[in-house]
Amino acid sequence: MEEYLQSALEIVKAQAGSRPMTEDEILSMIKSVAGGIAGLVGGQALPVGEDAALPAQDPKKAIKEASIVCLECGKSFKVITKKHLASHGLTAEEYRAKYGYKKTQA
Repeated sequence: MEEYLQSALEIVKAQAGSRPMTEDEILSMIKSVAGGIAGLVGGQALPVGEDAALPAQDPKKAIKEASIVCLECGKSFKVITKKHLASHGLTAEEYRAKYGYKKTQA
């Protein structure tokens, strides 16, 4: 298990170096990555349950007066750009449909 944890630490360290992360995000990501690596090495399928499909926040609460929270990653922005959505493999239309926003929502 120590190999999995070491690999997860290296991955999360690289991620934390490229963007600011809270302590809770770091710990959660370490657990998730280590578990994923262990599952892959053990030949188990990755868990695809309802928890994996849940957004980081309630879509109704994600849009605020001066900001919006990306429901894919939980980051807060003034505007979610096409480039950011592309990093999640989504278009603006797909994002709106996935989280139940109206097609005319900016």
